[in-house]
Amino acid sequence: MRRKRFQHGCVREVKHGSRRVWIGKFYENGESRTRVLGHIAHMNEGEAWSELQRKYLNPINEDVGFRQTLPSNFKDYVKRVFVPQRRENWKEDSTEITTLERFQNHLFPAFEAFELRDLPRDKLQQFLNERAKSGYSRSVVDHLKWDLKAIFKMARIAWLRATRPALW
Repeated sequence: MRRKRFQHGCVREVKHGSRRVWIGKFYENGESRTRVLGHIAHMNEGEAWSELQRKYLNPINEDVGFRQTLPSNFKDYVKRVFVPQRRENWKEDSTEITTLERFQNHLFPAFEAFELRDLPRDKLQQFLNERAKSGYSRSVVDHLKWDLKAIFKMARIAWLRATRPALW
């Protein structure tokens, strides 16, 4: 999850038609914004700064610094974090359909009650071995292994970024 940055903004004097006005510049949701704050004849630079802060920057900066917490439940994490992130790289609709079907039919029934931290490697290996013994093809078991590996790799990186931000 990307961190929101604190917005300082800037105030400039520009000609707007035939009059001179104060404009405020800032970023909102990654896009540059420019707003007219008032005429120079009616306010000074300090008043323009306070107008920019009050109207535009305070609402944006309200929750800056608070990191969004990642879900710790396996099913919630996969649905809310992993799938949306991975969906961007899937080339075909069939990839999405088959992957989500594997999650619904295999992974969610087996792990939906678990927290991510409560799933050690031997439990995951046991799950894969059971699938192989119960008659699923090698390609299905391999896909489940790849899915689990990708899910836990992403979760580990997210955890490292949250606990050790100096490394990133």
